[in-house]
Amino acid sequence: MTTTAGRKPDPADVHVGQRIAQLRVARGMSQSDLARLAGPLTFQQFQKYESGANRVSASRLLQVAVALGVPVAYFFDGLPGAAGPDDTGVNTYGVPTATLQSRHGWAMAKAYEAANPDLRRLMADVVVMLGDRLVEGITLSSRPRTVAEQAAIAADQTPDPRHAGAH
Repeated sequence: MTTTAGRKPDPADVHVGQRIAQLRVARGMSQSDLARLAGPLTFQQFQKYESGANRVSASRLLQVAVALGVPVAYFFDGLPGAAGPDDTGVNTYGVPTATLQSRHGWAMAKAYEAANPDLRRLMADVVVMLGDRLVEGITLSSRPRTVAEQAAIAADQTPDPRHAGAH
């Protein structure tokens, strides 16, 4: 790939553009949506940013960061030579980068952020419990069907009805 001026894009520009694209997709936004929020720009301009063909200015990167709800440093996570982690898969805030780059991870994070403290504790407990069960080799199809069943089984309050009589 070459830039509109005929030179090869800088790897840092490509990295920043890829991070914009990954996060935009994880947020379920089109290039046009992001262009409106961080603009006024066209989706074609965002295509050039995301490919690294055009550099994103500092002021524009700040607008993009605000529109996507992340600090500007997010776009540099994983860039060799940049401050913070390199290929550890963990951003400068200790969050696995793949988590917030997926639609499901982002949806969970937003739901958690909107919840009250009691619900946050319950949500965290359920996620930890499900993770523990998956690690133990229990498949998704053998998990209890509802959150209430999962919580009861985790607390050993009631037996799993699908395993009754299996003793």
